[in-house]
Amino acid sequence: METIYLGGYTRQTNKGLHTLTLDDNGQVVKTEQIIEETNPTYFVVSKDEQHLYTLSEKEGKAGVAHYAYQNGHFVEVGRVSFLTNNGCFISLDEDKQVLYTANYHEGKLAVIKIEANGELTLMNITSHVGHGPHENQDGPHCHYLAPTPDHRYLLACDLGTDAVTTYELTADYNLSEVANYHTELGSGARHLAFHPTLPIVYLISELTYTIDVLSYQDGQLERLNRVDTLEHVEGFNSSSAIRVSSDGNFVYVSNRGDNSLSVLKITQQGTELTLIQTIASGGDFPRDFNFNHDESLLIVGHQKSEVVTFFQRDAKTGTLTALPQTAPVSEIVCVQTI
Repeated sequence: METIYLGGYTRQTNKGLHTLTLDDNGQVVKTEQIIEETNPTYFVVSKDEQHLYTLSEKEGKAGVAHYAYQNGHFVEVGRVSFLTNNGCFISLDEDKQVLYTANYHEGKLAVIKIEANGELTLMNITSHVGHGPHENQDGPHCHYLAPTPDHRYLLACDLGTDAVTTYELTADYNLSEVANYHTELGSGARHLAFHPTLPIVYLISELTYTIDVLSYQDGQLERLNRVDTLEHVEGFNSSSAIRVSSDGNFVYVSNRGDNSLSVLKITQQGTELTLIQTIASGGDFPRDFNFNHDESLLIVGHQKSEVVTFFQRDAKTGTLTALPQTAPVSEIVCVQTI
C-alpha cells in the first residue's frame, strides 16, 4: 500500500487535506479526508509520515500548522500565524528542525523553528522588493524557498522580480543573502528542481513557459541553456510545477490554461532538454503533480475541476499514458508523496 497526500483551496467543496491509498498495482482503494483545514495550499510531510506541516488560515490570519500522527489520526500540536495573506510554498529541513515558507501576495519569506514539543516559533521574516515588466509582476511575489541538496544554502524564487536568491541560514535563524540569479525580464521565476546527481538546477518560469538550465556551485547559479516547454500556445497559459525523475533522464512540467503536461528528455550532461511529449492533464488547471514511490505513476491535482488524474510512466522513454482511473477531489494544488 502507498499513500498520496493532497491539499488545496477550500473555497468550494474541499474542506482540507486528503489521502489516496493505492494498492500494489497502483489502484485507488481509499480516498479519505484526514485534516479539516482552511486553504492548505501547500504542505510537507516528514519522511516517517508522523508529522505534517501545512500552510493555513485561521481567524483571518495566515501561517503554518503542525499536525502529528497520534492514535491513527493527525492531531494539531502547533500553530503560528503571522501574515494577512496565505502563503504558497513550504519546505522542511528535518536535520535543523526548521520550516521555510514563501508568500506570493506579500513578497515575504519566513523561517519557523519546530520546538521539541511540536510548537512552532516564527524566527525571521525577510521581505523582497522590486517588480517586473509583466502585469503579474506589480511587486515581489515569492513563490519558492527550500534548502539546496547539500544543505548549505537555500534558494528562493521570486516571480515578481525574475530572480532566484541564494541565502544562508545564520545561527540566529536569519536569512543572509549570498548571491542573485536573474532570468530574462518578464519570465516569472516560479519553482525549481535539482538534477539528482549533477550540479544542475532546472528553473520553471510561469509567464514564459520556459526552463532555465542552471549550473550550481557554492551557492552560485549560472545559466547554461533556456528551452521552451510548449511548442504552441493558444490563449492563456501559465506553467506551475516541475519535477525531475530520479534517474535524471526526464523533466516534467504542468501547464495551466493549456491544461497539459510536458515531458522533456535530459541529455547525459544534464544541460540540453528536448520536448518529447505534451499530453492533456485530464482536468482544468493542473496546479501540481508528483510521482508515486517507484515513479511508475504520475498523479495530477487540478485546481478548477474535481478530479485527480493518473498517468502510467514509461521509465525508459519517459512518456506518459493517461489511465482511466481518477479520484473525485476538488481544488487540489499540492500533491506530495514519500
